[in-house]
Amino acid sequence: MNKTSIVEVIKRRSSWRSYDQTSSIPKDILNEIRNFIESKNQIGPFGNKARFELIKIPDSERNKVNSEFGTYGFIKGAEYFIAGAIPKKNLALEDFGYLFEHIILKATELNLGTCWLGGTFKRSTIAREINLNEEEILPAITPIGIPQKNRRILGKIIRLAIRAKVRKPWEQLFFSELMEPIDSTILDNQIITALEMVRLSPSAKNKQPWRLIVENNGAVHFFIQIEPKSDHILNYQKLDVGIAMCHFDLTMRNFEKHGKWQRIQPDLKNIPPTYKYVASWVENRD
Repeated sequence: MNKTSIVEVIKRRSSWRSYDQTSSIPKDILNEIRNFIESKNQIGPFGNKARFELIKIPDSERNKVNSEFGTYGFIKGAEYFIAGAIPKKNLALEDFGYLFEHIILKATELNLGTCWLGGTFKRSTIAREINLNEEEILPAITPIGIPQKNRRILGKIIRLAIRAKVRKPWEQLFFSELMEPIDSTILDNQIITALEMVRLSPSAKNKQPWRLIVENNGAVHFFIQIEPKSDHILNYQKLDVGIAMCHFDLTMRNFEKHGKWQRIQPDLKNIPPTYKYVASWVENRD
């Protein structure tokens, strides 16, 4: 990802459900996204390795709302889909969320439309397409193509229903080590920008479940606020926090700030019982 563009790319990213059926992805752009998917070292922050495939949609299927890929009317006109698989291991979904969002952002950089799909597709059909084995899971797919200039009515209704452009305010997402809403005036501009890029992260039903605690020593701890009446992190929340981690990490790299993801279970007081720890970003001091 171009270091000078990542913030603007994150700001431009949007979920597209309708694609221009009369246009094809230019060959050079298609090769670039394919090379990014296939040649990139697809290992997430927790060491799980994923694989991704670009699936061509037959031209005869592009104009159908319900293709054999079973998107149930949510996607129309896509030329390709990207599907990914990852082994059934601890923290695999968090890794998948990180890696898949990186691909989404690359596509956005290339002016291609995408849309995270975690439930509205036929897993059995996609599983056959990518030869999913018994040791793997298929968490999500995305259409990819030239976005239609005007969104379909269904797309507008979906975006309105989930309030797609609405984001929680800072004071509900980011906290000091004393669990007080973070005072942005004491943070450097790099951290402020990275936190804002986390705030812009997409999430299932736009729930925005991540909560971040920034310590005075610069460590940033990622938590998930679990759903009411639940005592554990749900699968889609694991993907969501991986997406948020991707936005934070890529933004910090943009500013030449490199860190490591660690599982250190910070010794902090007053953490709400509904907060479940995921990981910490710790800046390299070497």
